[in-house]
Amino acid sequence: MSRQWIGALALVGVLGAAAEALGQTPRASVAPGPSEIAGTVHARLRVVMHAPVDGVIDAIAVAEGDVVEAEALLVEMRDDVQEARVGSARAVYQADADLRAARLSVEESTAVLERTRNAHGKGAAAAWELRRAELALDRARTELDAAEERRARDRERLRIEQANLARYVLHAPFAGAVTRVRFDPGATVTRADELLTLVSLDELEAVFFVPVERFEDLEVGRAYRLRGDPPAAGPLRAELASVDAEIDPASGTVRAVFTIDNRESRHPSGFGVALLLDEPAP
Repeated sequence: MSRQWIGALALVGVLGAAAEALGQTPRASVAPGPSEIAGTVHARLRVVMHAPVDGVIDAIAVAEGDVVEAEALLVEMRDDVQEARVGSARAVYQADADLRAARLSVEESTAVLERTRNAHGKGAAAAWELRRAELALDRARTELDAAEERRARDRERLRIEQANLARYVLHAPFAGAVTRVRFDPGATVTRADELLTLVSLDELEAVFFVPVERFEDLEVGRAYRLRGDPPAAGPLRAELASVDAEIDPASGTVRAVFTIDNRESRHPSGFGVALLLDEPAP
C-alpha cells in the first residue's frame, strides 16, 4: 500500500473520531443552589395616610416616633361649613316642641273621648258628640305620627352630617409607630397629599428570592434560621408564610416571604438579612 493511501486512511480515522465526539451530548449536571440567600426585612403592616378631604389641617395629634393604639386620633381637618351643618341639624333635631305638642293633643283627645263615652252611656251626650270626639282623637294621633316621622328624619339628617364631619378626622387603622409626619397644622392639603406614615413592628416580613434549585427546601409553616445585619445582628427565627406560585424565568428565582415575631419591638424595620437554608432554626 502506498504512503498516500496510508495517510488518507489515517485522516479518515481522525475525522471519524472527531465526528463521533461532536455527536455525543454531555451529561447535564445541576449545581446545588446557594445555602445563604440575601433579603430585606420590613414591617408587615405599613400605611401611608392621605388627607381625607381637601382642606386645612386643624391639628396633628402625633409626632414622629410616637407609638399609638388602634383608633387613636392622628389628624383633624378644619371645615367651618360642615361644622355649621352639624350644628344646624342638631338644633333642628333638639327642637321637639311640635312632637311634645302632638303628644299632649293625643292625651287630651283621649281624655275627652273617654268623658264623652261615659256621658253618652248615661244619655247625657248625643251620638254626633261621641263621633266628633273619636275623630278628634284620630286627628291627634295622625299629627303625632307625622311629628314622629319628622323627628326620625331630623335624627337621620344629623347622623349623616356627623358622619360627613367624621371624614375630616384621621384615626389609626392599627396599633403602631408614626415614622413620618409631613405637614404642620394650618397647612392646606388635598386628598393626594401624604400626611403621615404608620407602621406596625409587632410582626416583620423578610422577603427572599430563592433560586429554583432550592425550591424543594421551602415548606410553608416551617421555621428557618436567618442571620440579621446590624442593628439586628445575630440569629433570627422566621416562619415561611408564603411562596409565590410563579417562578421568575429571567432570574430563575421564586419569591418567598417569611415572618418574624417582633412583639417586643426588639428590631426596627429595613435591615438586611440572610436566609441560611442548611442550618437549623434557632
